[in-house]
Amino acid sequence: MKNALENKIQKRINAFASALNEIISSYSNSLLELDKEVKESKSKVLEHLKDLGIVV
Repeated sequence: MKNALENKIQKRINAFASALNEIISSYSNSLLELDKEVKESKSKVLEHLKDLGIVV
């Protein structure tokens, strides 16, 4: 009985860890993509400001 309970607990822990890793993965990918988009947007804005003569 003790082994059965330990097995159930271990399965729950493994399922939780797996779900948590999946969430972490999805957010880290999104963060990298957002960072890339911000850098691209910043570059475009600076270029437009240069064209307007606001930034040298």
